[in-house]
Amino acid sequence: MQGIGEYRIKKIKRMDKFEVQAIGEKILDYVEKSKYSLIFKSKKQICDELNLSHYKLKFYLEVYKKYIKDYKDIDLHLRPTFGEKND
Repeated sequence: MQGIGEYRIKKIKRMDKFEVQAIGEKILDYVEKSKYSLIFKSKKQICDELNLSHYKLKFYLEVYKKYIKDYKDIDLHLRPTFGEKND
């Protein structure tokens, strides 16, 4: 029997990039809309606003971390270094 962490990792690996992007954008939109009040909210309130279960929110946050990591890797490769000219 595998642990819940291993199950989540396998599930994330099976997801295609569009699913991961959709989840990442959903979390980013929510954070942007409520960034000033997010500090005062409990996990239950966040789950209610997003209409998600606690487990699903945890899973979405793991997917979000993967999305941000992939985005930063792509962004770093596209960004010119200091002093470099773009032709």
